[in-house]
Amino acid sequence: MTTPVPLPRGTIPGRKPRADGRGSTTLAFVQATVNRFDPATGSGSIVTDAGLVIPFGAEAFATSGLRLLRPGQRLGITVSGEGPDAAVTMMWLESVGLAPTKPYRP
Repeated sequence: MTTPVPLPRGTIPGRKPRADGRGSTTLAFVQATVNRFDPATGSGSIVTDAGLVIPFGAEAFATSGLRLLRPGQRLGITVSGEGPDAAVTMMWLESVGLAPTKPYRP
């Protein structure tokens, strides 16, 4: 089991730094690779292109509309929070197209 790497404040990929250099103000879409996935719980973690490991919970997986994830699979994601509180909030297959405007609800 891989332990998520704590992220220093303001280093979430895809976010633009604030003018005063503290934290960040906007959240952009990020590309990442599946690090691990537990189909029983629907949770796991991803690795961003910058090498940061960020966890995701069952809710982020359930709203994606995906049925299964495999290590090494490429995803598009959104991230909320900063530092050790960072978590994946949305995910989609990067090769399929743009992120959905609303979470998928079966």
